[in-house]
Amino acid sequence: MGVSLGSWVAGLVTAHDAAVTRAAFLLCRGNAADAVWNGRSTRLVRESIETEINLENLRKAWAPINLENYANKLARPNLQLLCILGRRDNVILPENSESYIRSI
Repeated sequence: MGVSLGSWVAGLVTAHDAAVTRAAFLLCRGNAADAVWNGRSTRLVRESIETEINLENLRKAWAPINLENYANKLARPNLQLLCILGRRDNVILPENSESYIRSI
């Protein structure tokens, strides 16, 4: 179980550990690069890195931690998964969460 950043970490653990049979992700995200790049509350993070890297390259660099790349592992039949999205979340924009859920 995890909330916001914790849900992303919990997602990585769940994707890589088949012993996990139940998981709850609150304010979940799939692609951390998109969340940082597009989130209103993460504007300062983006501003601090965008002179050195663009979104496409950030996506490539962070691909190993992109939960959408592990959707097949999170859609396994023995996993009971609960995802709670925030419609007004300023960090994880709803469209990022919804894309992640669709990928699963």
